[in-house]
Amino acid sequence: MQKPLTVAEQVANVLRQSIAEGSLAAGTPLRQDDLAERFGFSRMPVRDALRQLEAEGIVSIHPTKGAHVARM
Repeated sequence: MQKPLTVAEQVANVLRQSIAEGSLAAGTPLRQDDLAERFGFSRMPVRDALRQLEAEGIVSIHPTKGAHVARM
């Protein structure tokens, strides 16, 4: 039996798929507020999703510039 996905995992899956399909190109800024509004969730799960994608090398997060789709 598979455990249900958290909100952060759901957001990460959607972003991962959008990046893989090319809907989000390399260098595209990923603003937490915009993504939270788009998905209808608070910023916390969006932040967690971005950190997860950063660990996978898909997203780059800079402390003062925010998150961007990583260049491959």
